[in-house]
Amino acid sequence: MARGRAWKPKVIASEQNDTFKSLLKLLSSRGIQDQGQALIAGDKIIPEVAAHHPAAVRAWITPEGWEAPPLDVAWICLAPKLFEALNQFGTHSPLLVVGVPEMPLWSDNSQWPPGCSLFLALQNPDNLGAIVRSGVAFGVRRFVLLKEAAHPFHPKSMRAAGTGLLKATFERGPSIRELNVTGAPLFVLDAGGMPLEKMSFPERFALLPGVEGPGVPGHLALGQRISISMQPGVESLNATIATAIALYEWRRSMP
Repeated sequence: MARGRAWKPKVIASEQNDTFKSLLKLLSSRGIQDQGQALIAGDKIIPEVAAHHPAAVRAWITPEGWEAPPLDVAWICLAPKLFEALNQFGTHSPLLVVGVPEMPLWSDNSQWPPGCSLFLALQNPDNLGAIVRSGVAFGVRRFVLLKEAAHPFHPKSMRAAGTGLLKATFERGPSIRELNVTGAPLFVLDAGGMPLEKMSFPERFALLPGVEGPGVPGHLALGQRISISMQPGVESLNATIATAIALYEWRRSMP
């Protein structure tokens, strides 16, 4: 691919530089929301994003002395100390700034897509990213992020989700305490629910994993619940593993 601006890097040596300050803010969910951009890191992820999602890339970040990027995007060269401060992932590859896609508001009254709509309120970005990765792998049509959820483009979430994050469709939902689903059946993953192997999934449905710690609010726990069968005396599975198992079983049961 031809290079344009990539031949002229913007060199930054001061931690007081406004561009560097903006990059540091992308390490937090608030900064991602404010700027509509996010950081991607990962020795395996970076080449995949550059090859398969070049339109998402806004800037290529390297320490001074590295080669020019293979994309015609802004190239930012940081002094080694600054790059180390930004690279909190311990990777040995460039960092990318990518644009965060629009996330429209979820509406129960709009037409539901076929398949699974996965509702998420997980506050741990690692767990959220892992669930998104599984969801994309098993064909989840959309991810509805409830207000309690971590930002899916948080660096930790992105590292767990990999490039699957750029293939997912996100919508923004209400707080889990205010969630009311009537447009399709809602299934809640809960230890006291119906065994997963006895389930028959409808053409369109919502799936809600329990929140770390408190689980799900009472008004949701009264609905249709699904459990993962396990050996007696074993501690319940975390939301990430339980969701992956449920999605696999749904996918396996499809005609």
